[in-house]
Parts: sequence; structure tokens; C-alpha cells
Amino acid sequence: MNQTALWLGIGYAAACAVGLAVFALVVRSTRRGAAEPDIGRLERSERAWLWFVVVGLFALLAVTIFDVPWNAAAQSNRLEVKVTASQFAWKFEPTGPYPTGRQVEFLLSSTDVNHDFGLYGPNGAFVLQAQAIPNTVTKVRHTFHTTGHYTVRCLEYCGVLHHQMIDGFTVRTQA
Repeated sequence: MNQTALWLGIGYAAACAVGLAVFALVVRSTRRGAAEPDIGRLERSERAWLWFVVVGLFALLAVTIFDVPWNAAAQSNRLEVKVTASQFAWKFEPTGPYPTGRQVEFLLSSTDVNHDFGLYGPNGAFVLQAQAIPNTVTKVRHTFHTTGHYTVRCLEYCGVLHHQMIDGFTVRTQA
């Protein structure tokens, strides 16, 4: 048995256990002679969980908000790359290769419909995404640290050949 199948089996078993526990609680709470619930205790518990979730979400936001590509300040020596999307191709000016260690600012636009600029690294890992919208320039900045071929895919359905809207560029060590 491979690792993925093992984790899927464990997840399925856990989901079944939780489902059975919920079922048992529902049966127990709806049977005759069940004691009246303490409404005050339930309300306090509900408020506590609400505050727990709210504080947790704000903590998650505080930890991650400063590490998003759109927040990157424009550097004076950045390389501006104009990216134009059209059904069903990407056009890069200049075409590359692009350097490592230098900020690249992608100026995204579209000639026809909305497209989604999805950038994947040499290992296939997702790097960033941004919308390419007609009559609008969307700016997204990224500093590349890994050399190799980066793949760009359209992540928003744009027509019958959407699945073929794949292009890319090379990133090389800066001389």
C-alpha cells in the first residue's frame, strides 16, 4: 500500500468515527427523558468558541499578510515584463531569460477576456497568480531565487482551447 492510499484510508476512518460520534450524540439528545439543557452554559460555550475562531483567524492573517506577492514594494532596479494574454496565448516583452536575485514586475493585461496568470516553478510548485483583465494593467512582483524553466498557465476558463494556454520563460543566474 502506498503512502497516499494509507493517508486516505486513515482520513476516511477518522471521518467515519466523527460521523458515528455525531450520530450517537444526536440519538442521545433526542431520546425521551433527556434532561433540559443548560441554556446559559451553552451560550457561554458558544461565545467562547466564537472568540477562539476570531482570534485564530486574525492571528493567521497577521502571520501571513506580509508574505504575499502584491505586497512587495517596487524596487528601483526591477525588471518590468509586459505580459499580454489573448485567447489562447501569452506574450512576454522582453522574452527572457530573466535574472535571479532581481525583482521582476509583471505588467499583466488582456486583449479579449479575463485570464489568470498562474506561475509554476521548475519543480512544478505553485509560485503566484494574478488576473489579466482587458483594458487594465495588473502589477505583480516577484524575485526569483531558483534557476530553471517556469511555466505559465491560464487558471481561468477563457474558451474552448483554454487547456492549451501554456507558456513559460527561463530564469538564469544574474551575470
